[in-house]
Formats: sequence, C-alpha cells, structure tokens
Amino acid sequence: MTSPMIEDEIDAALDDVARKFAVSEYGFEERYRLGAAARRFSADAWASLAEMGWFSVATPEDRDGLGLRMSSIAVLAEAAGAMFMNEPLSDTAFVGAYLLGALGSDAQQSNHFPELLGGSLRLATALEPPAWLPDAATPITIDGQGLLNGMLPFVAGADIADAILVRATDGVGGVQVHLVDSASAGVEIARYPLADGRGAARITLTGVASERLGDGSADASVALDDALAIGALATAADSLGVMDRALQVTVEYLKTRVQFGRPIGTNQVLQHRAVDMYVYVAEARAVISAAVHAGPVGSAIFAHHVHAAKAIIDASARKVAHEMIQMHGGIGMADEHVAGQCLKRVMVNEQIYGRRRDHLRLFAAGVSDDLDMAGVR
Repeated sequence: MTSPMIEDEIDAALDDVARKFAVSEYGFEERYRLGAAARRFSADAWASLAEMGWFSVATPEDRDGLGLRMSSIAVLAEAAGAMFMNEPLSDTAFVGAYLLGALGSDAQQSNHFPELLGGSLRLATALEPPAWLPDAATPITIDGQGLLNGMLPFVAGADIADAILVRATDGVGGVQVHLVDSASAGVEIARYPLADGRGAARITLTGVASERLGDGSADASVALDDALAIGALATAADSLGVMDRALQVTVEYLKTRVQFGRPIGTNQVLQHRAVDMYVYVAEARAVISAAVHAGPVGSAIFAHHVHAAKAIIDASARKVAHEMIQMHGGIGMADEHVAGQCLKRVMVNEQIYGRRRDHLRLFAAGVSDDLDMAGVR
C-alpha cells in the first residue's frame, strides 16, 4: 500500500531506496554485533545517505537541494525510525538545513551547504525555548562582546556533532541562532549515551565566539518556531516507523510461535491486542499525513497539526512498544531482541523537539474559532 505521505515520484524513489538501504546496509542484527562506538555513528552509512540525496530535502533549490519537502522529510524520518538509525539525520538534513536556508546569509549558505550536502558537516540543535528547558539548564545568552554563555544538560546528538545550532538571547530579549563550532575555546561537552544507542551531551558555553546566522538585523523567533515544528514532525514520523516495525514483527511472531500445538496468534485475545496495535499505527500515520498536508511551514494550521501529531504519537508509540514486549513474552525482554530497541527508541524520541506536555499546551493554545481549516486533506 502506498503511504499517504508519498506525494510524487521523488518521495516514491526515496522510500524505495530507503527500504533497500535498510536491508543491505543497516540491518538490526548485524549492527547489534558491533561495539557501541561503531553503532553510534557509521561514516560509511553517513556517506551513503549523502550519496542517496537524503540531505537535500530541506535544502533550497538554488543551493543544489530539492527545496523544503515535508512529505519527503516524513518518508525519510519514518524509514530512519524503522531501521533505528543513530546518525543525526533530522538535526543535520532537516532542521539544520532549514535554518541555514531561512536565516543564513549568502556567504554562510555558500560555505556550509556544500559541506552539509557532502556529508562533511554533522549538526546538533539546541533550539528549545526556555519554557521547555529543565530546571538545571541556564539558557544561552549573548554578552556585551557578542560571546555566548550558558549550560544545557541535554543536547541530543551533541556527542558527535561538528557544530551546534543554538538559540541565544541578547540583552534586550532578541532571539538569535548561532552556529557554535564544537571545538571552539570555551565549549565544554560532557558526552553520554542514550538508552537506544544514540548519544547526547551536556554543553557548557563560557565566553564562546560563534557565527550568528544571518546579517544581524532580523529576529529569529519565527524561523525557530518553524524549525522546531519541522523537528517535531520528523521525530513523530521516526516513532511511526518504530511503531510500524513493532506491528510487523509482532504479527509475524504471532503467526510462527507455536504453543500447545498451534500458533499463539489463533488466540482471540492476542488477535484483539494486535488489532489495537494496528489501530494505533493507522492513527499515527493519519496524524502525520494531516500535518504534512495541512498547510505550508510557518502557517498556524501546520503548527497546530504538528503539535497534535507529536503529542498523540509520543503516547501511542509507547503503548505499541509495550504491547510488542508483552506479546513476545520473555524473549521480548532480551537486549538483543528488536522489541526492547523499539521501546528505547520511542522513549528517547519523547524527549526530543518538545515533550508531550509542551505540544499539548501549544495545541490547546492554538484552538480557536478562527483557525483556518480550509484546504486540509
């Protein structure tokens, strides 16, 4: 069945090559046998993503990209989730590319887009507004000399990033986006692994010189909101990929696991639970599709649907993962089984680009009688 996110031949080609890549180069069993460092980041896999054009789906056409294609982002993010990809695809190719195109000067785009498209620039993002940060965080600020200061205890992907895109506030409350070289003086990066094999870091900036995106005149608040929406939608689509894989593996297990002389899938109770999993997956796919088709990035209706998608899928993905483990029994608890990886992946995704409560609040704030639903498919 064709995914509702696939809009044209470009999406279909990306979907097809992603499925082939998952089988030929990114199998779970083969990667599980690797050491933790090798699983965290594969230079060969990253180079393959660049060659397949995955880094072009949020890159402007005049910078050798495909333009901002939300359907393609959803297709690739879903594929990344299904194969448990650890490389920083969303931060670099989706959110990072969008911000560079939306805010970057001509010189910045000329310098950085060739690096990004070629796979020689890995990005992490620290874009969350202060209201989303934990109590232990110190939001990044810009001092009188233009230097950055602050501490963020959780920045996903910062453990392997060449540079970090950070939200920073100046002395009068203006919001800017700065590109921070991970090797710059004054940058302290305390790396740690995440439960699913990805990584993060606590970053501390003390008088750090950085590169502000843009010409220095515009406030970046609007572009940041759009970038967070793109990241949230990609993360939700990633969890959808995990959910779909959990469903497929579970259904196959119910067909082949034999107890008392018959497949356990003949048990009506397990059939009903499998149907519940299917409903959660179908609902998740529907809300992702609704967000993709709601309206252009930057519109209120697009943001509204993204908040709904992230909030709904954060909850339903964990339910699907729990059901998978329950129906697999003891083997589902084994670290080397895919069931545990499904649960770990969606639990990490819950913490990225806004938690469920953050998106529920924004969804509620956006509900109004004058919200334009025209054109939503």
